[in-house]
Amino acid sequence: MAEGLRAVPREVNRRFAQTIADVVELATLRVNEELAISGDLDKAARIPVVEVSMLLDVSRTMAGVYIDNGLQLRDRFHATRTAFEEGDIGFTHVREIVTALQGLDDELLARVEPEAILIAQQGLSRSVLRNELDRMVIAADPDGAAERRKAMEPHSDYRSSRDLNGLAHISATITAAEAAELDARITAVTGTVCSRDHRQPHQQRADAFVAVMRGHTYLDCTCERDQCPEKHREPLPAPPKPTVKIHTDAATLAGLIGHVPTIDGYGVIDPALARELAADATWQGLFREAGQFARGRHRQPGITAPPQGLLPPNGHGTFTEPPPGALTYQPSQALREAIIARDGTCRTPGCSTPASECEIDHMIPFNHADPRSGGWTIEQNLGAICRPDHKRKTLGYWIARMHSDRTITWTTQYGQTFTTRPHGWTD
Repeated sequence: MAEGLRAVPREVNRRFAQTIADVVELATLRVNEELAISGDLDKAARIPVVEVSMLLDVSRTMAGVYIDNGLQLRDRFHATRTAFEEGDIGFTHVREIVTALQGLDDELLARVEPEAILIAQQGLSRSVLRNELDRMVIAADPDGAAERRKAMEPHSDYRSSRDLNGLAHISATITAAEAAELDARITAVTGTVCSRDHRQPHQQRADAFVAVMRGHTYLDCTCERDQCPEKHREPLPAPPKPTVKIHTDAATLAGLIGHVPTIDGYGVIDPALARELAADATWQGLFREAGQFARGRHRQPGITAPPQGLLPPNGHGTFTEPPPGALTYQPSQALREAIIARDGTCRTPGCSTPASECEIDHMIPFNHADPRSGGWTIEQNLGAICRPDHKRKTLGYWIARMHSDRTITWTTQYGQTFTTRPHGWTD
């Protein structure tokens, strides 16, 4: 049954690829018909949007998305179209590839499109896929990435809309630096409650957002315990300056060709922005030199064998003797930050929770009774895992094994295997 379900997405993708091709053919026909009658290109372009919307029972906005992406597939993204038609990728992947790569010239597009398709076939969540495509584009065209970023900065936006039962939904489009600063302030405020606070993490962050908006520096803990360590916290006189962590290398800061920089909780940024932020005294750039982390390459689609270099099952990595801190359950702050920087997001398949909001978990469990015999607290045995997925792993749904390139193979209780890769700072 499971294998039968695996085949469903490919067939759905193939059928939808044909639908998009039909949409483009119909749109082209209607545009040409109207141009022959009135010569009005603006009118001609609007006609197929309405017709496609009614025929497929989708919004006009989505009809326009179908037409625009279909035209890109027909005119420029030929390899992506082939992968779509063969069922290797879906329309969500197509949209992300087209969005990420459409600003490249034809020569550069032809060079990076095959790699983009491989990335799209790795079963990534949409936000992680977008980050990995951006990483590839920035590496291939750093100057162009900076130009496109600057062109988009004037298009900031803020919206508040009605939700159900007296709630409201807020969205904003701001710069990556501003978003990282806001996120750091919210994270700092959520840290002012004890571990027994009754709220879920997302509820804490929503309340912290309101607190930041009101100029507050703390939340009232809801654990209702007299001995709560946060109960008698003295309010700070002013909000502390948030720490926003930028991961880059010396070559990038010097204006040379280095690795693609990242901002914790956001993802990849272009080198020019990293240099701008590093030059601002209110920011602290954290950078590491080559050899500190490793990251697996994208595998060819269809290869199901795990990557080479499976680390020993004892959780000791490549060590024969425990290094400092290995026999202590809690990782040091420096090691914790290294794992967050390396992983970028939760390491379980399909999850995109930022690593900064995850727990640091031992892949091979730590043995509290005999720490030397269990999984050690070392970089080769730790990964960022969100709280719900951490609980699933603890309950036995997942078994995780790390490889020397820091990929992780996850085996379900039913014997299905999935492989994930780090999506943070990479050397």
